[in-house]
Amino acid sequence: MNTDLSIGFMERLIADSRQKVFLFLDSLKVHYASLVSAWLVEEGSNRSLLCSVLLARDQSQ
Repeated sequence: MNTDLSIGFMERLIADSRQKVFLFLDSLKVHYASLVSAWLVEEGSNRSLLCSVLLARDQSQ
């Protein structure tokens, strides 16, 4: 997974949406990339896109 694939997937996901899209992301490093973050901020202000990052619990305990 890279930034281009991640952004492309999210663009296709919201392309034909007429309603608010709730996007839940996990802690994959690409979700924290500056290009992905910038895209999410831009699209969030242009459309009805809400994003939430889910943090994985530490399973080693």
